[in-house]
Amino acid sequence: VITLLMIFLFYLILFNKKLIFLLRSDLLIVLSFIIIIRLFFPVEWSFTITLPFSWIMNPLQSFLDHKIFDNFSVLSLLLIIWMIGCGIQVFRFIIQLKKINNVFGVLDKTAIKKKVSDYLDVEHQFDYPVWFANSIPFPMILGFKKIILVPNIDLEESELKHVILHEIEHLKHHDNTIKLFLNILLIIYWWFPPVHWLC
Repeated sequence: VITLLMIFLFYLILFNKKLIFLLRSDLLIVLSFIIIIRLFFPVEWSFTITLPFSWIMNPLQSFLDHKIFDNFSVLSLLLIIWMIGCGIQVFRFIIQLKKINNVFGVLDKTAIKKKVSDYLDVEHQFDYPVWFANSIPFPMILGFKKIILVPNIDLEESELKHVILHEIEHLKHHDNTIKLFLNILLIIYWWFPPVHWLC
């Protein structure tokens, strides 16, 4: 419930132009960090203030403890469904990673390979490979490789520099690693629609 409220607040700020200018993006970053930590550690802390909801929790606990047969309860059934869902999500994620590896396999043979330093003055640690190919639909970073992918189209020099600078920012902020954490959240919380909205 708390996570649902925080995600709703996140959306409210994100899509309300007045609020986003008033509160700045820093608040969104902090809020998203709190949401992700809460999802990864859904436990009560020593400093947590617990509100008693016995009129909801007692009937819910009774429902979860209800025996379907022998020692097999509703909770056991829900846990099995959750584990099957997690397994399906892991399988889908592995397929996605294999597709990405296949894309890099094709691009490795067909792309025009350059480096950031061919277009910009950058420090050595930010001199990432830049690959151009007709099959790339738009500028991106893909998977966990630190390679900037750019469509092989006519771009003015200034446009190309802006595109590369934008993709460098994604790599500097470890956006591909953040995507990994979001995918882990999707695997665990496949049943919880607000997590899909957050991602």
